[in-house]
Order: sequence, then C-alpha cells, then structure tokens
Amino acid sequence: MTIGFEIVVGTYEQFVVGYKVTEANDKCNVKSSFASHAHLSSVRSVASRRHYLASAGADDCISLFDMRSRIQSGRLVHHDNTINSIEFTPDGSHLISTSNDGSIAIVRCGNWQLEKLFNKPHKGEAVDLLAIHPSGKICLTTGRDGVLRTWNLVKGRQAYATNLVTRWKMDAKYMSVLKWSPSGDTYLIAGNNKLEVYTVETAGIKQDFVFESKVVCVEYLDEEFVAVGLEDGKISILNIETGSLVNELKAHELRVKCMARHENILVSASSSGEIKLWAFEKDDLKYLNTAKCDGRITCITIIPQSKSDKLKEEENVKTTKKTSVTFSNKDEDTEEEEMNEEEEQVEDTEEEEMNEEEEMDEQEEQVENTEEEEMDEQEEQIEDTEEEQMDEQEEKVKDEGTEEKIEVKKIKKNKKVNKVKKINQVEKVQENQKGEKKIKKVQSVQRNEKFEKLANNLAQMNEKLEKVVKSVAENGQKLKKKKKQPGKDIDKPLVQKKAKNQKHESKQEIPINQRSKKAMKAGRNRT
Repeated sequence: MTIGFEIVVGTYEQFVVGYKVTEANDKCNVKSSFASHAHLSSVRSVASRRHYLASAGADDCISLFDMRSRIQSGRLVHHDNTINSIEFTPDGSHLISTSNDGSIAIVRCGNWQLEKLFNKPHKGEAVDLLAIHPSGKICLTTGRDGVLRTWNLVKGRQAYATNLVTRWKMDAKYMSVLKWSPSGDTYLIAGNNKLEVYTVETAGIKQDFVFESKVVCVEYLDEEFVAVGLEDGKISILNIETGSLVNELKAHELRVKCMARHENILVSASSSGEIKLWAFEKDDLKYLNTAKCDGRITCITIIPQSKSDKLKEEENVKTTKKTSVTFSNKDEDTEEEEMNEEEEQVEDTEEEEMNEEEEMDEQEEQVENTEEEEMDEQEEQIEDTEEEQMDEQEEKVKDEGTEEKIEVKKIKKNKKVNKVKKINQVEKVQENQKGEKKIKKVQSVQRNEKFEKLANNLAQMNEKLEKVVKSVAENGQKLKKKKKQPGKDIDKPLVQKKAKNQKHESKQEIPINQRSKKAMKAGRNRT
C-alpha cells in the first residue's frame, strides 16, 4: 500500500505547520510543506475535511485555510473566549466548536455562516471536549459542570445528559479525551489516569483501565485495538474486547501530547516538537520515521492525499524507474509522448476535482438565488402582462375601425375626468382635514387657557388659606402667653364667681341646732 498524506500540527508559538508524508524506494519520507502564523496566541485545536483546514486558538478565533490554493481564506470570531476544540462533520458540511465562554457553535462550511449557537449548554461552564458520531447525526460534549451531554444535530437540541461525577468525582470536571470508534458502536472517555469504554447498545461501560501515568491522548487503531498516549512518554496498546494490555513502548522522552491515524499508520507528537510515524501491524507498532518541529506541539490532524496528488506521485515513481533502467527499447519520442499524456491526465483530474467542488458551491448559491429570482420574475411578469393587455386592446381598436377609436378616446377622456374628480375629492378631503386640525388646535389652546386660569385661582386660594392659618397660629400663641402671666384680669372673674357661690351656700345651709332654738322661741310666743 502506497503512503501519501499530510500532517498538520498546531503549536504554543501560534503557528500551524504542515508536513508531507510520501513513499519512495520503500521508505517513508517526511518533509515540511507549509507554516502559517495563524493566531495571536497558542493553537488549541486543528481539524480538516475535504479541502478545508481549520485551527482554533486562545485568541478567541478560528482560522480557515483552503488547501487547494494553500492560502488562509478567513477567520471566524463568534466566540468570546478561548476555543478548546473544533471538528468537521463527516460530510464536511458543518464545523462545530466549543469554548471557555460556555457556548457551542455550529457553522455552515462554504459561506461560513453561524447556523446555531448554544449559549449555556453546560450551565454556563466552559465546554472542553467534542466528539461527532461517524453518522454526523449526534455528538458528545463534556464541560466543567461534570456532565456528558448528547446532542441531536438533526433537530439541533440536547438528547440526554449523563452525570460523570458519580464515577469520576472531581476528575469529571477536567476530562482529557472524548472519542468515537470508527463504526460509532463504542466511545471512550479518559481523565487523569483512568479510561472507560462505553457501548451504544447497552449505554453502559464495556471496559475500564487504570494506568500508572496520566492519560493525555487516545486513538482508535480499529474496532478492537486502542493506542493510549501517556504523560511519561509511553504508548500503550489496549484490546478493548478482552480488556487487556497488549503492548507498551517508550515512544517519546516527554509526554505524548497528541496522536492521529491514517489507515494503518499512527502519528504521535510530543510536547518537545518530535513527530513520529508508526506502522500498526496486529498488536505491534513498527517505527517508520521522525520529523522535528521547532515549536511545542499542542494538537494534530491528518489531511488525506487527493486524487491529483496520487497521480503526480505515481508519475514521479514511473519516471524514476525509467531513468534507473540502463537499456530501453523505446525511442525518446515515445517516452516524451507518454510523459505528456500522463501530465495531461494529472491536469484533467485536477480540473475535474476543481470543477466538482465549484459545482457544489454553485449549486448552493443557485438554491439561494433561485427564490429571489422567481419572486422578481413574477413581479415583472405581472407588470408586463398588464402593459401587453393594454397594447393589445389599442391595436385591436385600430384594426377594427374609426368608431372603436372614437370609443377608446371617449373612454380615455372619461378616465381623465374621473381622475380629475378623484383629485378634487382628495383635495376637498385634505382641506376638510386641515380645517378640523385647525379647529382642534384652537380648542386645545382655549382649554389650555382655562386650565391656566383655574391654576391661578387655586394658587390665590392657597395663599389666602396660608394667611388664615398663620393668623390662627399667632392668636393661639398670644393666648398661651397670657395664661402663663399671674394676677391679671383673666383670673378675676373666676375668683368672683367662687365667692358668690360660697355666700349663696352659706345662706341656704342652716345648722340643725339653730332651727330647734327658733322653734322653741316661736312656741313660747304662742303661749
């Protein structure tokens, strides 16, 4: 099997770097293909699909690249904080991203419009990991709330949630790996030094593993075997069917930061900038080659080789074989013709690929533009039909005779008269409306004057009341002062009344002894 693909890595130094992997003389060669200063801060995630390449960074933006023309085509800025992960859907129609601002964004590829934004899917906490199912219909996310959430991408809403805190405790808030198997029948979660494999059928744990070092990255080699990159620089090969550790090797001096797979080749990258290629055979990894990156690698993705690139490489292989042969029965002219034919084939395939992609883009644009064009056409047709009907009537009248022409003239005159009448009616209505407005203005002015007079009267009444209140208060104070001063005429009437009352009481009340004495004298006198 021929080797041909491109490795793309992101670095802490804000660069996105590419390496072309080819096969020559039964050897795997790795050469630098491009380098782009894509961000203003460290690169956190890279992803590729079709001819699209995207990188996300701690500068809150996503950089887009067109790998056909090898240029940076744009930037997306719909997040307000560090973007932790990005991934294309399997058909390359959408790009999904997660961020520390607590949001998940879904963007359509091509026009790069934001189609869906989940603002607080993990209760406002940061969303760290993202994994899209191979079918493209569902995806998984984990966040700082310690919950694994499943999203229905067809309906654009959450399907269900699983609390990881019960099994992972505090590690549930800081998971390191979330990945689907190639078939989508299983998925795995890793955090700290643990790894768990779940099945979709039973929605339960299939296998769980514990390591001596922290799990940093994981990659499915196939449905049965999994490669685990550890903090201590080792790569462990696990059999998830039997739950056993098959193989373990020291791959890098520093931690294995990220891994990616292309067919039967595993690519591992270290934080030191070292990139290694391994051939996976049964349960063993065979070393192929090493490439050195000047920066500290943070993430990795693989771009498969296109058809045109494959044809070019086959052409180069054929030419090298021809030059290595010392004796040849073919003439130089025939060789040149074959070379030209092969070059034409390569150019044709490139043009076909470009045309196919352009057709896809054109179809999308046509679908958007057809609706607008149909609406415009309908309006134009309505206007044209009315004008045509009028023109046809006039032509018919001309052909039929002068009488009909006269009738047409009368009709036109009547129309003009009706228009004049309508104009006069409109003017009258407008004049009436103006008169009514004037009357309303006069009435409003009169009302305002009345209200002003009433307000003035009320103000005068208030002033009078205030004066009365002040005078009453002053009189009360004077009375209080007079009561406090003794020996004045105010107390005399009360004293005189008391004396009179006492005299009256003394006259009326006669003691019993005096009465008896008077009676005795009266009896004596009678005798």
